[in-house]
Parts: sequence; structure tokens; C-alpha cells
Amino acid sequence: MITLEETKSYLRIDFSDDDVFIGKLIKASERYIKNAVSDYESNELVDIVQLLLIQHWYYNRSLMGKIPNNFAHGIDAILFQENYKVKEEPSDESG
Repeated sequence: MITLEETKSYLRIDFSDDDVFIGKLIKASERYIKNAVSDYESNELVDIVQLLLIQHWYYNRSLMGKIPNNFAHGIDAILFQENYKVKEEPSDESG
């Protein structure tokens, strides 16, 4: 899971006025991903999706906003890949 500090750095925000709102976006994006991926597990790819969602929601607060097709497709593609990823088998180095 990403932190408030990581998110603010990604958004290039150096003030604390929106910390509560950004914290809510972090929780909402995690819930969004958990609902989209059957076996949620934080990793670099999921963290990128989470930051992209937060960035989009932070800068597009209007209910009338439209999600660009390429953005929606990119998020869907990454979540699809994450949902159907191949589980890595633990290596047996004892033998």
C-alpha cells in the first residue's frame, strides 16, 4: 500500500491542506483495486495503478468530468493482468 508521503510526492504537492482528502483517495483507490482484483496483493504494478487513480481523482473532482478512453483502458488492462497473473512457485534450493 502506498503512503501519504509517496502520494504527495507523485502529485508534486508540498502543502498539507489536502492531506485528509488525499488520505481518503488512497483508501478509495485501494478499495477500487481490491474490488477489481480477486487476489489483491500490493506490488509495484498495483502501486502504479493506485497512484494513477489518485492522480486522476485529485485533479478531476467534477462529477461532470469524463474519463479519457486511453486512461480507462490502461487501468483496465493493468488490473486485468494483475487479476490473471501467474503465481510464482517458491524455489526449492535445498536439493
